[in-house]
Amino acid sequence: MTFYGQSRVDHHIESHIHESPRSMTVPLIVLAIGSVLAGYVGFPAWLGGTNAFEHFLEPVFEPLPIQQAPPAEYSHAAEIGMAAASVAIALIGFGLAYSKYCKRSWEEQREIRQYGPLYKIFLNKYYIDELYDALFVNRAKGGGMSLWTFDAKVVDGLVNGSALATIRSASGSGWWDRWIVDGLVRFIGGFIKTVSWPVRLIQTGYVQNYALVMIFGVLILIGYVLWGTP
Repeated sequence: MTFYGQSRVDHHIESHIHESPRSMTVPLIVLAIGSVLAGYVGFPAWLGGTNAFEHFLEPVFEPLPIQQAPPAEYSHAAEIGMAAASVAIALIGFGLAYSKYCKRSWEEQREIRQYGPLYKIFLNKYYIDELYDALFVNRAKGGGMSLWTFDAKVVDGLVNGSALATIRSASGSGWWDRWIVDGLVRFIGGFIKTVSWPVRLIQTGYVQNYALVMIFGVLILIGYVLWGTP
């Protein structure tokens, strides 16, 4: 249906379809050649092959010290029979697919009558995808959502909550320090400055001021002695 079926692509889009560049097609061609020919390397010697991979991994594994049952060996006829059966099953599947899809002998109502209740099972591929989604994909999604929820609500909540608590406590500490602690200090300083203002007018720290006050005092005393005495 992919290569010989009727195209369902929009005509405008179909006119712009082109082959992939060589950077993509050449590796695919090499892999295709390898997939076709690599199997012949493992042909057994009695069929004329080299069977180069038969003992490839033997140096990596050491035999277990426990006593093992002798390995089962099959005759050449059994090997050929199993290979022929697998090829025959593949050819039968190929023939059925070719008959149904390439020759267009597939028709839904006839398939429903032919297979009956099994039609839904065959159509949904034995529900393997749904079972896989239910057991693994959805469970992984659910686990991911649970972890995300825990991270967003609990972990981030603790982090954001501690940050907000720190900001609020810092703001309260700043208000207390600015208006209570610094306010008391400024109030005491301002009160002492205001009360000491008359004293500061006298205690200037300049000698000439002190001398001037002494002269005024002496003059007042002399005036009192001269004019104040009856």
